[in-house]
Amino acid sequence: MAEHPIGMSLVQNVAFLERVFWHMVGIVNLVHQQHRADSGKLTKWQEIGTAAACQFRDTKFLLTAKHVLEGVKSEDLAFLIRPTGRIEWANETQRTRFERVSLEIDSIVRCDSEDLAAIILAPDACGDVNVRFCELPEKFGEPPSNGSVLVAGYPYDERSTAEVIKHEDEIVHNLVAHSSAFWGEVVAPDKPRSGFDAESHFLIRFNPNFDGERPNRYSGAGVWLPNPHVADIGVWTPDPLLTGI
Repeated sequence: MAEHPIGMSLVQNVAFLERVFWHMVGIVNLVHQQHRADSGKLTKWQEIGTAAACQFRDTKFLLTAKHVLEGVKSEDLAFLIRPTGRIEWANETQRTRFERVSLEIDSIVRCDSEDLAAIILAPDACGDVNVRFCELPEKFGEPPSNGSVLVAGYPYDERSTAEVIKHEDEIVHNLVAHSSAFWGEVVAPDKPRSGFDAESHFLIRFNPNFDGERPNRYSGAGVWLPNPHVADIGVWTPDPLLTGI
């Protein structure tokens, strides 16, 4: 379970994680990645990423990183969605194991200027699945300049092999995706950075656990900010705001 930031109790953190889990969708790129070993055999596997379930007016879509959808068409995608409505995500040992599912896709829209893409869903694609769509505003606000944000998804380095299928000339690895989350501190850039636009980007502090670890693990995952206006109503409620991908 992700450690809760200062100012949020353990119970509040669990409630916030559960709420974000409703919006978190895993993406399975069914187009096999492949590598030919020195032995001559071809090793194949499928990449896994994350998306945030969003809604703008009457359109429902999955917002993710563009590179997660590299080389795919609508029929090349499957999804990992919360299997039950039970409160279970914050405790990994209690989570229900689930299979990937198909969703009816209307189209895929890729951004020209950013590593962003949207999987536009058919109007009745999610009628009986456990996913809730984050309502996007008519107008976006400024990126956060301080505080803590939650990143939740299916990091690629926490995958594991479920089975290995060996054929005469190839080996296929079927993988299991493990979801994870962390709270990160929003920090100001200490120097100019290539491709960084302060009007639309923000930085999260990353403290590697060991030398060589890189922060590029949560491709396409939503970055969630606790709604600062919750206190205005006098009662705290888990109300995550999508603030980035």
